[in-house]
Amino acid sequence: MFEVYQKVILTKPNIKKNPTVKPAVFLNILALTLFLFTLFLLPQAAFAFLNPVIINEIAWMGTEASYSNEWIELFNNSSSSVDISGWTLSSEDKKIEISLVGEIQAHGFFLLERTDDNSVSAVVADQIYTGSLGNNGENLILSDEQGNKVNEVICLQGWLAGDNSTKQTMERTVPSLKTESSKWQTSENNGGTPKESNSLPLIKKEFPDQEEDNDFIQKTYPQKIFLNELLPSPEGPDSEHEWIELFNQNNFAVDISGWKISDGVGTTRTYSFPVQTIIQANNFLILKRTESNITLNNSEDVVVLILPDSTIIETVSYKEAQRGKSYAKNSLGNWEWSQNPSPKEINTFDIQDDIEEKAVSEIKSPNLLEKNKQKVAIVSSQVPREKDNLPAIIPALLTATLSVIIILLLKSKISSNPR
Repeated sequence: MFEVYQKVILTKPNIKKNPTVKPAVFLNILALTLFLFTLFLLPQAAFAFLNPVIINEIAWMGTEASYSNEWIELFNNSSSSVDISGWTLSSEDKKIEISLVGEIQAHGFFLLERTDDNSVSAVVADQIYTGSLGNNGENLILSDEQGNKVNEVICLQGWLAGDNSTKQTMERTVPSLKTESSKWQTSENNGGTPKESNSLPLIKKEFPDQEEDNDFIQKTYPQKIFLNELLPSPEGPDSEHEWIELFNQNNFAVDISGWKISDGVGTTRTYSFPVQTIIQANNFLILKRTESNITLNNSEDVVVLILPDSTIIETVSYKEAQRGKSYAKNSLGNWEWSQNPSPKEINTFDIQDDIEEKAVSEIKSPNLLEKNKQKVAIVSSQVPREKDNLPAIIPALLTATLSVIIILLLKSKISSNPR
């Protein structure tokens, strides 16, 4: 009797109508969710995919040698090389229609010279084009092989920067991606900066009479000033508690008036240190977000330290900021996350108990403190660029596509089962 009960009750079929409707809807939703989830697992790849290449500098006025020596420079804003074969760069009036061929390395430049390779005599062109830019302005459009607009420079009412008489080019401010006039400037140099970092206007510094004890301040651009620690995701509100730390490893105070710090992802801003900004010898300087208006994105960002003469001192990039942790330089000059943010102090990291014990006992020594400070403050050159790889978004798209195929097969199997 119990066996009959089991067969009749426990294995009783579901008698609801349209049994395949809900599973089908569920599988469709699951497929879409998996696709979106996989795509957004790689925010950097998505960013590079959406806007990998920009129009970076335009010599619409030609050069001192000839007004026809026009050139245009593209810049790869991503951390992977980009094949632009099949892309087009054109003007709205169709005076210029360039079918691009070639590849731009990660964070690299691509120089287009008009007519021949003599437009920029000292730099080899990546591609030669025909056509001319009007001195009264143009709308330039960069499109990918599918015809999607990648970047645009809107100047039909007149060029936003550049000087026809001095032959100073129109260039983006570092490292802006936008088109507004505030994001463009007239190059500091006659002839611009082809296939080099864009210039920043030199700031004329005036030094009023100083006290005798300030006479030793270095007014040139010394080395051993570098980024030391970032706090992108503080415990409190980001807008109030984010900060960037610099360190002066020199044994003399340094005036960094006119130096700049910029971020490179999302809404980018550049902060210029005001006159009389001084970092004392072997000491730190904290730049708060409330002062600089530089937002350190939690998902990822790039921070750049730049001299007034446009030389990039250091570039630091990170991904997925961790709440309450700082991104700091360790004793080897490498960057890693620290659970102990240390503004104006030596950077500290998670260490084993025996090492920590020793550090605690020895840190009381002033001499050791100074040695540790200098050890932490290892001068690093610009962070090496990542090796060229296939865009990271490709594995994400393949994974998402495979997930969709598997789910559709399951759906088909469910629908084909006998009722």
